[in-house]
Amino acid sequence: MRPRRHSYGRGGRSAAAAVLLVLCLCVTGVFLLLLHGSSPPLDAEGGKEQAAAAGGGGGRHEEPMVLAEVEEAPLPPGNARVAFLFIARNRLPLDLVWDAFFRGDNEGRFSIFVHSRPGFVLTRATTRSRFFYNRQVNNSVQVDWGEASMIEAERILLSHALKDPFNERFVFVSDRYSSRLFLEWQFAQKNEINEA
Repeated sequence: MRPRRHSYGRGGRSAAAAVLLVLCLCVTGVFLLLLHGSSPPLDAEGGKEQAAAAGGGGGRHEEPMVLAEVEEAPLPPGNARVAFLFIARNRLPLDLVWDAFFRGDNEGRFSIFVHSRPGFVLTRATTRSRFFYNRQVNNSVQVDWGEASMIEAERILLSHALKDPFNERFVFVSDRYSSRLFLEWQFAQKNEINEA
C-alpha cells in the first residue's frame, strides 16, 4: 500500500497566505503605533520652513486653506490615529484582509480615506468590508497609474486626512499592494531597529 500524501491544494495555500498577510498587517500596525512617540511633532514654523525647503506650498488652490486649518486646530492630548489613505481604481481586491486588520482596532486608532475613480461608491454591493463604507473623498480625480494624476490623488487624500487633528501618522496604500514587498520592508525595518 502506498503512503498517502497530503495535498493542500489552492484553498489551503491561499488561506495560509491570507493568514500570513493579516498577521503582517497587525505587526505593522503595532510597529506604527510604537513609532508614535519616537519623533517629536513639528511646530508650525518648523513645518512651514521644511515645506518651503522641500518645494511645497504650491499646487492646488485648496492647499493653503487646509494647511491653515491644520495649523490653527488645537492638538488633542492622546488619541493619536494612523490614517490609511487608499488609492483605488474602484473595488478593493484585498478588502477582506483589511477588514480583519481594522476589526482588531477597538480603540479607534485608525482612520480610513479612499480615493477611487469619480462616481464610484463603496457600498455593500462593491465591498465586503463595512470599514470602507462612506470613507471616500468627494473630490476625486481620474487616476492613470504611473502618471502625475496619482500625485493629485495623494494630495486630495492627504488634505482630507490633515483636517482631522487626531491623525498623526499617514500610510498611503495602493489597492493592490504586494505582500511580498511588504514583508521585505518589514524585515528590513526589524533589522534596522535591532542594529540601532
